[in-house]
Amino acid sequence: MWTRCKARSTVLPTTPADYESAAPMYRSEAVRKLLDCLIGAVAVRAGVEILHSDSDFVALARPTELRPPRFVGKRRCLRWCHR
Repeated sequence: MWTRCKARSTVLPTTPADYESAAPMYRSEAVRKLLDCLIGAVAVRAGVEILHSDSDFVALARPTELRPPRFVGKRRCLRWCHR
């Protein structure tokens, strides 16, 4: 399953600027997980949507330029990987 998901996904590298962009997201207290803030910062820079099953990304999108993420739930994430 992981192989299929990875094949359908885009891996984006982080840059030092992404860490700088993630810091205000973390301080905004919309989300208290630093890794989620870093993922959000990379998505903003790349202009991509996040496919996820974590409601923290919805909260993170409100005060930022993050494109509204698609909450698909765990089952739908698994189905997406199997397409």
